[in-house]
Amino acid sequence: MKAHEYDEYSIILENVSFSYRGSNPALRDVNLRIRNGEFFGIVGPTGAGKTTLLYAMTGVIPHYYSGTLRGHIVTCGLDTSKHTLSEIARKANLVMQDPEAQLFNLHTTEELRWGLENLGMSNDEIDKRVNQVIRFLRIDNIKDRVTFSLSGGEKQKVAIASIYALEPELILLDEPTSELDSEGSDLVFEVVRKLSSKKGATVVMVEHKVEQLAEFADRIALMNEGRILTVSEPREFFSNVTLREVGIDPPQVVELGYRFKSRIPANGIPLTLQEAVQMYGGLRRNGSVSSTDYDANNNSEPIVEIVDLHLTYPPPNPSTVLKNINLTIGRGEFTAIIGHNGSGKTTLAKCIVGLLKPTQGHVYINGVDNRSIPLSKMAQTVGFVFQNPNHQIFNDTVWSEITCGLRNLKKPRYYIKRRGEEVLELMDLKQYKDVHPFRLGEGLKQRVAVASILAMEPEILIVDEPTTGHSPRESMKMCQLLQSLNRDGMTILMITHSMSLVAQYAKRVLVLADGEILDDGSPKHIFNNTKILDKARMYPPQIARLGLLLGLRPPPLTVDEMEKVFLL
Repeated sequence: MKAHEYDEYSIILENVSFSYRGSNPALRDVNLRIRNGEFFGIVGPTGAGKTTLLYAMTGVIPHYYSGTLRGHIVTCGLDTSKHTLSEIARKANLVMQDPEAQLFNLHTTEELRWGLENLGMSNDEIDKRVNQVIRFLRIDNIKDRVTFSLSGGEKQKVAIASIYALEPELILLDEPTSELDSEGSDLVFEVVRKLSSKKGATVVMVEHKVEQLAEFADRIALMNEGRILTVSEPREFFSNVTLREVGIDPPQVVELGYRFKSRIPANGIPLTLQEAVQMYGGLRRNGSVSSTDYDANNNSEPIVEIVDLHLTYPPPNPSTVLKNINLTIGRGEFTAIIGHNGSGKTTLAKCIVGLLKPTQGHVYINGVDNRSIPLSKMAQTVGFVFQNPNHQIFNDTVWSEITCGLRNLKKPRYYIKRRGEEVLELMDLKQYKDVHPFRLGEGLKQRVAVASILAMEPEILIVDEPTTGHSPRESMKMCQLLQSLNRDGMTILMITHSMSLVAQYAKRVLVLADGEILDDGSPKHIFNNTKILDKARMYPPQIARLGLLLGLRPPPLTVDEMEKVFLL
């Protein structure tokens, strides 16, 4: 390689392969060059090797994670095999998928200052830099908070802010928006654009939200089974049929464009929402969206009843997290809970399952106040899958984790074996039966966490961000599983930031903001109520936003519905 090429590219990988100890190759013959100042996106199914690739780019492999590494990696002009992590970190920084893995300080402001202090900056310069970051990222509301008291999305914002404050030459982000509300996701891409355009930084982002990558990325790579299958600019990238073969769907407006291509005159395929509005705004409509609605106040038997619930956290950080919550969940409902980061979604779920006791009010499960139900007995009625699977997993094999609850309930050995095998099959985890859960990726760990709860066959299943770490296709499979369980009679409460999944699978939606329920109704009702969504800092799915911009009320919730509006 010629010397000047090191100056032209931020990242160079030549014939790179890597295997963790005792595992099959996670990277296979990767050749890649990422230019200075480029915004480079990476997509692929769970287990494709995306996180491992970021680790290799930053020197975490081989300096932290050991294994067999072959090939040559140069990051910001530094050979990663010859320079230390601290040397590489002065030029390149990684925002990890699990924000808790990189938060080291008790208070958020201390976290923002920590990296700058390690660089030897003066207190005046640190104060200036931290205040700029707080204003730009709009995180005044979590300034000086205790980090472990933050929601998952708020922790993600702090992790991103702490790296942004360093103003690195190269920033790598692993699923940075997976736990963020709509407004927070937009803010991340705003940050990325500013870093790239105004400060000349190179950005590499692993991301499943392809709609935003389509709009902002310079190039996108598709990974599967440790290999890079293709690299191209967004318009060409989303025309590649290989995407669907590995379970990656294009943005909804791109999908609509391909369906319309041969039947409606238009100038090409739209890549963004704005392009779709321009192309389809003047088309004649042959129909309208059905206004048939779901009756959230149906006559099913109440299984959860919440009466005048308030919850206030005690000092040193007193705050009212939930207020005036009155809610009834009917047996057999599939309800989604949405809202901005810190709105109280997870806190509400923990009150239902009994992990938190309300300051005021009551929660009844099957007519019984849950204060009087021991947690050991509650687990047989209400199953709760945590937002972060690392908070829930503590056994040394997938099999032990899945059967742990059954053993604690003292079920017979034959039943444990039968039920464990059923759940392994149901969750497609048979090949990981004897693997330590912490050797799995975040998406697979999430499936293990869900499986461990399903094994106990609860009447109510509460899942907090069940699709974290999953590709859109894998997220759909998870929701199809929840839908199947719901059809069999299980009551489902799903906390999620994925509005497309809410539109497709939920029958009822609760909108939370600042600890209160703002609205309650069907997805069609909720996504037509843009004023409420604005308060909750949430956006409808892309296809619904297109419908609203085209004047369709209620908006279509799926590409199929939008297609029928124009093509009867």
